[in-house]
Amino acid sequence: MVSGLVIGVVVATAGGSIAGYNMLSKKQPAYAEVLGVDEIKETVQTPREVCENVPVTRQKPVQDQNRVIGTVTGALAGGLLGNQIGKGTGKKIATVAGAAAGVMPATRCSKACSPMTPTPPPNVIATR
Repeated sequence: MVSGLVIGVVVATAGGSIAGYNMLSKKQPAYAEVLGVDEIKETVQTPREVCENVPVTRQKPVQDQNRVIGTVTGALAGGLLGNQIGKGTGKKIATVAGAAAGVMPATRCSKACSPMTPTPPPNVIATR
């Protein structure tokens, strides 16, 4: 009889402790119901640096910076053409006018015709 009582107490104690453990343990739910969704409208700009090789265009140094050669050539050509026109004093005036008229296009052409060539120096990297 005492052994039955001991077995009953052991079974009751074990059952109570298992039930108490299940009630006290914090179980997380396996899933949740979504009640609402709010769209986040925020633009995040992260600064970034992009490096790439870019050909560097440099102007060749002008040998005749004052463009004297083009100006003189234009004046001579205009003067020669002006000298072909007229007689006497008119010939002198036409020569001077031709020389003056030859200077302007020659100067413009020598400015516009200065070469721009891509000459990247060695070991130079330009970043944008």
